[in-house]
Amino acid sequence: MSGEAIRNLVRSGEVDANDVIRKDTSAQWMKIGAVPQLAAELPKPLPDELGLHEAHPVATRAHAVASEASSDDDAPPKLKKVDVTMLLVLSAITLGIYGMIWFFGVIKSYRGITRRKEPNLELLFWVYLGCGIMGTLLMWFVIGIFPLIGATVVGAIILSNLLKDRAKIKAELGGVKGLTDTNVLLGFWIAGEVLWFFGFPFAIYQAYAFASDHNKLVAAAARTRPEWVASTDE
Repeated sequence: MSGEAIRNLVRSGEVDANDVIRKDTSAQWMKIGAVPQLAAELPKPLPDELGLHEAHPVATRAHAVASEASSDDDAPPKLKKVDVTMLLVLSAITLGIYGMIWFFGVIKSYRGITRRKEPNLELLFWVYLGCGIMGTLLMWFVIGIFPLIGATVVGAIILSNLLKDRAKIKAELGGVKGLTDTNVLLGFWIAGEVLWFFGFPFAIYQAYAFASDHNKLVAAAARTRPEWVASTDE
């Protein structure tokens, strides 16, 4: 074929850059795209071939990554072992604030595993906190007794339901030995609330027992349901 005939084939798209060509006097084949004179005749890429067709898989991957990140963000907090002694010390130093933060995390992790929605313990936690703060500020006035009573009632509802969540997790793990009786935990917590300053020993014991039981639950989950437990670097 003449050179012009080959150029026409290239221009028309009948052959492309990956097709091979050789002189009739040569045994060496070359890709058309590697021959400068012919490569210049190759049709210019259409707009959808200028890399735009790659935008879809890139966007798809980006969407997948975003979905994975969103999934991680939406995933419930995993169970984490707690240093019981440090928990009690820091709670005492911060006047209970550290303990409340940890307890709120336990609520979210237990609820995330059991998938129980009612009652809304996270909302009740903020109601409890609000009543407790208001009652403490008004404790020298008669009216202060009402928010404190409300905090005690709401707190009991929260703890009793959290212990139900714990029982459900315990059952799914096939049982966990050595957990403190539910009624004992509730009784000591209520005593600690009702007796105010005099109930401090009851509150300390309840917090110690609940946190120790939590660690037993985490240890059991690590053996049979490791996906429920946070890794050491989380």
